[in-house]
Amino acid sequence: MQTRTPTSKRKKLARSKKRARLVITLLLVLLGGYLALSPMCSMWLYNKVLFFPWKYPGGYYQDRVASSIEPRDVWIALDTGSKLHGWWYQKPNAKRTVIIHHGQGGNLTFLRGWAAMFIDCDANVLIYDYEGYGRSEGEPGIDALRRDGLAAFDYVCKNEKISNDHIVNCGESLGTGVAAYVTEKRKTAGLILFSPYASVIECGQQRYPILYAYPRFMFPKTELECRTCLKGVHPPVLLIHGTEDWVIPISNSD
Repeated sequence: MQTRTPTSKRKKLARSKKRARLVITLLLVLLGGYLALSPMCSMWLYNKVLFFPWKYPGGYYQDRVASSIEPRDVWIALDTGSKLHGWWYQKPNAKRTVIIHHGQGGNLTFLRGWAAMFIDCDANVLIYDYEGYGRSEGEPGIDALRRDGLAAFDYVCKNEKISNDHIVNCGESLGTGVAAYVTEKRKTAGLILFSPYASVIECGQQRYPILYAYPRFMFPKTELECRTCLKGVHPPVLLIHGTEDWVIPISNSD
């Protein structure tokens, strides 16, 4: 009968400890990677995925006229000291004013067609760029977009002397969350949402399922979403969404 020597026992124990250290090291590496890639620790990375700004002179700045109206360059001051750039289209005898909050890519020069559509409906139009887009100063972010939307609305009220109940917020894609947030915080005449989402976090999880691995507390406390506005008391809403939208599934509008 074979007996184990103290030496063989020590070797077996050493191998067991080595395997345990390897497993622990692997778990720590995986945990470190999990935390490092979380929205809580790498918001800069998520901003790269969420925002695709075209900075000046990129875009179509030479094509300014919409529906035969030349826009006026406007600068919107923020509490942070930065300024937003916008184009103000003044329609003679306009009955309404529409503020367009654009999507995640490009800049305001891509919105000339949108401006023409609303001008033809007898509306003044403000198109503007979020922080970090076009000629606007600063850097884009969720908090920044919410701040920018309110600043654009307040500019129209104070500088262009337009009453709240004559202003309609219009959001497209990412901008629907901005439009809904402004409508929630300010009295307005109406809200137009093109390809909206209930929650930008939930929409991101649908597009990138790996994000389901992170609990809600690991995401920013503030977010862009339309749900809160539409669940509460709100002005008339026009919601438009396409069944073939591959960026924001139409289920977000249900």
